Amino acid sequence: MKAQEWLRQVTVFTVGHSTHSLDNFVELLRAYGIERLVVVRAISNTHPRSTPMAVVANSYFKILWISICLLLTGGCFPAGKIPMDTIYFYRSKTSPNHTLLVFLPGRGDTVQSFEKNGFVDAARTAGIDSDMLGVEAHEEYYRDNTVFVRLKEDVIIPAKKQGYKDIWMVGISMGGLGAILYDTEYPGDLRGVFALAPFLGNNTIVDEISQAGGLARWQPHAVADGNREDSIIWSRLKNYVTPEKNAGRIYLGYGNDDRFVTTNRYFGNILPPEQVVSVPGGHDWPTWRLLWDMLTTRARRDAGLGGK
Repeated sequence: MKAQEWLRQVTVFTVGHSTHSLDNFVELLRAYGIERLVVVRAISNTHPRSTPMAVVANSYFKILWISICLLLTGGCFPAGKIPMDTIYFYRSKTSPNHTLLVFLPGRGDTVQSFEKNGFVDAARTAGIDSDMLGVEAHEEYYRDNTVFVRLKEDVIIPAKKQGYKDIWMVGISMGGLGAILYDTEYPGDLRGVFALAPFLGNNTIVDEISQAGGLARWQPHAVADGNREDSIIWSRLKNYVTPEKNAGRIYLGYGNDDRFVTTNRYFGNILPPEQVVSVPGGHDWPTWRLLWDMLTTRARRDAGLGGK
């Protein structure tokens, strides 16, 4: 294929100077579906030979480019399998059990991280006598836009056939976004969602929504606009502005030092206060575990989650 023909089939973005950390920069690139980054640097005609500083700069950009490409392409994960891999963490002795917790991992984690970090034991300690299922919904499914149909066909439909009536999704970071968007994609499938530090787009969208008078009054951008992915996410979140859509269903937790705190806090403002918790901490497992303990206690008390 000629270069001109190939360029007509792809979307090209330009990236200017910023002071973002590498992790945050990669999150921004991934939010817009960018899979390759090309660094273009001009060479001065008056100084054709690289100075020591230029050599250092060129080496730095080469290393940065390689690092970002590895992060963007998700080299640690295979292509999305059909059906998705699942693992039962726990099966209640109560038969039949009508409640199922479905765990979705964050970017770079495997679903076993939930068990390793005590989520299963914590739920049982809180008195939640539910079956618990982990799903390897890694980022490849998000990249090829198959995550929701695979969750529907490989997890939710079989679960309903097994007799589960109350299905809750538990997601962290990328998995938190996945759980929320699944709930809006297939309304009625889930009893509720636990979203811990979910990725909800970039902070700039919050300013735009605030200027419009709040989420209920805000109207999403056209698809052609630059923040279209953020607009898609928040157009889905508009589903939760009414109590009948969120009461006793959507539980949100985040750390006060989390890099997603701005968007998480804004989303939390439209939910019932008793369904939102924040604690000191960042984007890490100790913080998420503390949030999980608090949220499961509230859901057990207020929504009857997994009662014996």
